[in-house]
Amino acid sequence: MPGVMNLDSVACARCDDGFEPKAKIVNSNGELFHSSCFVCAQCFRPFPEGVFYEFEGRKYCEHDFHVLFAPCCSKCGEFIIGRVIKAMQSTWHPECSAVRCVTRSWQI
Repeated sequence: MPGVMNLDSVACARCDDGFEPKAKIVNSNGELFHSSCFVCAQCFRPFPEGVFYEFEGRKYCEHDFHVLFAPCCSKCGEFIIGRVIKAMQSTWHPECSAVRCVTRSWQI
């Protein structure tokens, strides 16, 4: 029968316990979790609205992912997600960078 899985030989990817026949199961890229085990690897809280970030096989809530892995902008101090400008050992949002071409006329 399509969509039906035999849970006798399946275990939760986090706690390694089996599943009850009517248990709610979370499937994340083929890994199965009890709904109570599908939590952030840092704060151990459930993911708000099911949104999580994965890094090196571990799943993080948005806040902890930013704190642990996102660079901070040298101008505004906010986390940078997406494009990053790196120069002079600093990082900036593209809109915060102060990189400008300056032309100077020299008199001889």
